[in-house]
Amino acid sequence: MKKLLCMLLALLMLASLLVACANDQGPEEGSKDEQSEVETGDPNYTDEVPALSFGDEVITILSKDKMGVNDEFFAESSSDTQSDVVAHAVYTRNMAIEDRLDVKLEMLLEETPVDKHSTALKGGASDYDIVADSTYLAIQSVLKGEFLNLRDIQYIDLDKYYWTQGYNDIVSFGENNKQYLASGALALSMFRYMFVTVYNREVFEDLGETDLYEVVKNNEWTLDYQHQIIADRYQDTGTTVNKKDDRDMYGLITGDTVSVDPYCVAANVQLVSKNEDGEWFYNTETFDRTVALCEKIQALYNDASTYVFKTATYDDTGKTDIVEAFAASKSMMATVQVFALETNVGDLAEFDYGIAPMPKFDKNQENYATYVQDQVTAIGVSSSIADEDTMAMMGAVLECMASESYATVVDAYYSTALSYQYLQNPESKEMLDLIYDSLTFDFSGACSNIIMNNGGQSLRDQLRPLFSGKSTKLGSTLAKWEKSTNKALGKVNEFLADLEY
Repeated sequence: MKKLLCMLLALLMLASLLVACANDQGPEEGSKDEQSEVETGDPNYTDEVPALSFGDEVITILSKDKMGVNDEFFAESSSDTQSDVVAHAVYTRNMAIEDRLDVKLEMLLEETPVDKHSTALKGGASDYDIVADSTYLAIQSVLKGEFLNLRDIQYIDLDKYYWTQGYNDIVSFGENNKQYLASGALALSMFRYMFVTVYNREVFEDLGETDLYEVVKNNEWTLDYQHQIIADRYQDTGTTVNKKDDRDMYGLITGDTVSVDPYCVAANVQLVSKNEDGEWFYNTETFDRTVALCEKIQALYNDASTYVFKTATYDDTGKTDIVEAFAASKSMMATVQVFALETNVGDLAEFDYGIAPMPKFDKNQENYATYVQDQVTAIGVSSSIADEDTMAMMGAVLECMASESYATVVDAYYSTALSYQYLQNPESKEMLDLIYDSLTFDFSGACSNIIMNNGGQSLRDQLRPLFSGKSTKLGSTLAKWEKSTNKALGKVNEFLADLEY
């Protein structure tokens, strides 16, 4: 387990490490706090915030009140959280930060944090210091100038492994790498919202198919392989005779909305890329691979052995229809988020299942890649803060929260709350390591809603019906989007270049 935790955040950093800015002076700075390194022995896992005292100042953190993320920052009291190891770890972390920095953390929950923060700013109020919300919503606030550049804030070191480097690369802009949002160990949603393949090991054995653990290790887990083994596996075993339903036996169970999203990342397709000047552009060189990917996905989705839950009513974050159908113990595999497994752990305990990454494009693709949905939490510092001392205080709080989360909360989530289910055998543990190793971000996912052109939809949303349907016009459609997408991205690049903070 210790090896898993050591690898967990180090291997999240798939992009090149970016240089973080730090100032030399700070309020009431004492000698550097003597801390023992986390068990990794790697200083990248421990913060370098010195001994500081901020005189019992109150720090207001506004975060999202939604299942899956509402326990990332907020925990009421130690007595209320003893039976919940994650909540207890969050509470312990918060208390440790208060004691270490001599501050008071006021944790507020709101359904739409960035909207609440935006309204306060427009009214001239500075009610919130730190704001946490889903990446696709938080990035829109960046384009309103509502967050400060984290790389200019003292004590924040975004090169540390408890900050996710792949996300850093996605949300940093320009030649100076301006960055207004960050994510990492302080966001359990970083791990809960990853997409994986869950498979029934007993069904695989009964059908004479090789366990996916071996297939993945042999570099054979591809879209073509997945389609090959699910073909002709449909059996009318449900309660409705001569009518397909979600309780029949299938090769694959999936959905046609968010379940489509992981495929571009898994196939190393990045429709939006960054040039040498740090500016975003629509990458036309990916078109041929995207069209080929579409053909493979359509073959899967239109196979008689695939059951597709249609529309977000049945296929969305927090929905459990897919994992419940898989838990009927008849089908071979399903596409799910880790969080769906967590919330349905009781149903899945009745049989032996395994987890695997999403399949690769083909054998020539070197690595597996795991997509994280844009519901993952990003965090920023309010632009209402103007003085440097207060900024430094926010920097110290965020840096300590990130490092303490790695040391306390991540360990509680994986080694205590979930290990008995996910790490029930060496193969599952190895697959989980590989999935975390392959965590990847792309602009079209994490920042999906800042280029809402193409008929009022993001690129990601527009791809869903094309990938899961039967259209053969993806190539011409991608070309048609070029002008409007580059225009939208140009506005993003221009705004951030002109932003003075």
